[in-house]
Amino acid sequence: MPDTLADRIETRERSVNLLVIDHDLRHVTNVLRMNRSPGARTTVGRSGSAGLEWARQHQPDLIVLSMELYDINGFDLCRLLRADSRTAAIPIIMVTSLDDTDVRHRGMRVGANVHLMRPYTLAEFEDAVERALSWAHRLSVEGLRIEVELELESRTEYLLEVNDFLVELCQQTPLSRDQVMRLRQAFLEIGLNAIEWGNRSRVEAAVRVAFRAFGDRVEVEVIDQGAGFDLNNLPHAANRDDPLQHLDVREQLGLREGGFGLLIARGLVDELSYEEGGSHARLVMRLRSTPAAAQWLVP
Repeated sequence: MPDTLADRIETRERSVNLLVIDHDLRHVTNVLRMNRSPGARTTVGRSGSAGLEWARQHQPDLIVLSMELYDINGFDLCRLLRADSRTAAIPIIMVTSLDDTDVRHRGMRVGANVHLMRPYTLAEFEDAVERALSWAHRLSVEGLRIEVELELESRTEYLLEVNDFLVELCQQTPLSRDQVMRLRQAFLEIGLNAIEWGNRSRVEAAVRVAFRAFGDRVEVEVIDQGAGFDLNNLPHAANRDDPLQHLDVREQLGLREGGFGLLIARGLVDELSYEEGGSHARLVMRLRSTPAAAQWLVP
């Protein structure tokens, strides 16, 4: 196994084009010092807008993004990068000086691959670069066009934020507007179930979300931290024979009225499946045969 960043870069048989987006000259200098591997190239964007424009034009191999920028919030810039087809597959290392769990979760909500807290060591930097580049390599090997992994606390407002972001990601794919809206609603139903039924609205319990676009389909996974449920004995709306049975159960647990999420979601997407006792849901929307889909398949 390669032991240094230089070795890791050489095993990929190409130079690494690194973009650093940060106005802090001390941090920029630190990255330049750490990234002096043979063949490595580093470009600096002193503002969020300048970094975004350069990334769109040149598609670097890796972005080191500061959370603290003068002109745009680092979270918002990360979201813009992920929502643009020209930059969606570029791995992003988010750098922050704040040691706060909510900040890290917020970064995950907009799709940062790795987080580094300042000050960090050379070993930590090398490990972050390796993890980020390995993610990009896996996308290429597995035929993934887009992959964004997110994490959010069990708050409805965060779920709505992620839901809007997923729409932006879907718009990069050949899914029709109707398919996007159906997937959006299905995700909202499953996400609310994860928060209210799986995590029982415990704010500290995270919900993990993964968005993946392949050549023939789009998948959204939702994973909660609950104990799961018996898929063959569901005392709520997923019971097709008695869809109202769940109302008394949810009232006893203090959950919202309604709760037909599973039935609704099943009718909105091409496939809804569960793993790990119900705490891991997967929504699938298959791409229709259209000229846009045919173009999507072209490498």
